[in-house]
This record gives sequence, structure tokens and C-alpha cells, in this order.
Amino acid sequence: QLEKIKMKEFFQKLYQSIEAEYKMDAKIQLGKFETVIEGKEIYVRIDKFRIEQVMQNYVVNAIKFNSSQEKIITLHCYPQLHDDRNEVIIVVEDNGEGIGDQELKQIFERFYKKSEGNREGSGLGLAIAKEIIEQHEGRVGATSILKQGSRFYFTLPLFLE
Repeated sequence: QLEKIKMKEFFQKLYQSIEAEYKMDAKIQLGKFETVIEGKEIYVRIDKFRIEQVMQNYVVNAIKFNSSQEKIITLHCYPQLHDDRNEVIIVVEDNGEGIGDQELKQIFERFYKKSEGNREGSGLGLAIAKEIIEQHEGRVGATSILKQGSRFYFTLPLFLE
């Protein structure tokens, strides 16, 4: 169910929905938000429901694995221009304990799950998120610094109008 979507409107609604749903669990804030390149709007072709599912997974994990006193989740959306492709990157950033390098290499694998503090979960959420984004011809990833937090991201091909 791919449809042409103006990124600005989609991301604003997504942010508002997430902020309203999780405001009791964490401080949800908007970070870098750019959806125009040289005066042209960024559009994507997406299945809105599936992209929302990926964002929900990222946000729930950011809250679930954040042991910080003040849980802060920052959402970003901005373009990345490359020689061979242009894409929009969407980031969910937290101020939690971070993820070690060894674990970071495995987090998008099926059935991998953090054992510490994770009694629930099947280990499929991030693997499913990866599949959804790859079906949209995008990519997923994460970076992390121990005791400072993590940044989970995905990209989607963009076009301008």
C-alpha cells in the first residue's frame, strides 16, 4: 500500500501522535526537522501504517531500555544527499545507558533480544522493522555511546516536488 506522501505533514502528525501517546513515559521532543531542499518539498512513497509501526518499535524500545532519571526521546527527520541516492533519515535518539559494540552488531537480527531487563519481547521487533524499511528500499542502523544513549535510524528514498 505505497502512497506518495509529503514528508513534512507525515512526520509532524507522527511526532504529535507519539508525543501524545508516550508523554507519561518520557519527554518526547522534536530535534532536527528539515523537509525542504532548495525550496522543494521532500516526498516519499511509503506504506504509512508500516512506517508508523517501525517508529512505534523504535520509540517503545527507547523508553523500555532507558534507565535514565529523566527519559528524553528526541525525534529527527532530515535529508541526506549522496552521489548515488538521496534519502530522508528519521532518527529516534535517547539518553539511556547505551548499547555495547558487540550487542549493537546483533540488534537487528531475528530472535536477538537483550536479556538484561527484558523479560518480555520476542526479539523480532527490530528484525521486522529492518524488513519493512528494506521493502521501502531504505536501510536501518543504530549508533550508541555507553552511558550517553543511542540513536536508532532508518532511511527512505526521497524525491522532490
